[in-house]
Amino acid sequence: MNTKKKTFDKVLDIFVLQKGVRDITQKQNVWQSWIEANNGSFQLRRTSDKTYTILKGEIPYRGFTLRYLESDHKPLKVECALGPGTPFSLNFWKEDLTERILQMFGQQDIQLGDEDFDLAYNIQSDNQNLARDFLRWGDLPRRIRDLDIPSFRISDEEGEKVFACVFGFTLDKQESYQHAHNLVCIVIDRLIEMSIVRESDVV
Repeated sequence: MNTKKKTFDKVLDIFVLQKGVRDITQKQNVWQSWIEANNGSFQLRRTSDKTYTILKGEIPYRGFTLRYLESDHKPLKVECALGPGTPFSLNFWKEDLTERILQMFGQQDIQLGDEDFDLAYNIQSDNQNLARDFLRWGDLPRRIRDLDIPSFRISDEEGEKVFACVFGFTLDKQESYQHAHNLVCIVIDRLIEMSIVRESDVV
């Protein structure tokens, strides 16, 4: 597991510990509606001991498969394998007080030039110029802030580019899930437009 994925997973674990466990059984109809509205497939599963409910969905988009997952103890997460592409990694997560103190002593992250976004997130990338170009596109920073995304990752894993993103626990209506999906589609569009990945012919 590479360092960026470890960071991404660590942020997710901390986020889950802070928010606790919820009952998402009531979200089944909302999930099924928004997944099927985007020509996707929906599944509801439960753990073997019936303790947790797991909602899963797959939505095709521009030849890729967007895989969504949410459970009682983890918020909505999307992952998508994007095939080979231009070497580029981008990882950002909600910034905490410890990281702000470390920055005072020389550990700096990438600054986007958007004060609200820069204060909210720690941004790391192997290509600062490309990262800024990617994130400054349109209203992408505002959409990310509005959805209160705790963690976001674009990485190269075993020769394949992978996109993963975690959303907050605040999603509860079909409209809010659709906003999250729209953001994911914008990310894919942007990666294709910048020639970081190529549109796939097969889902």
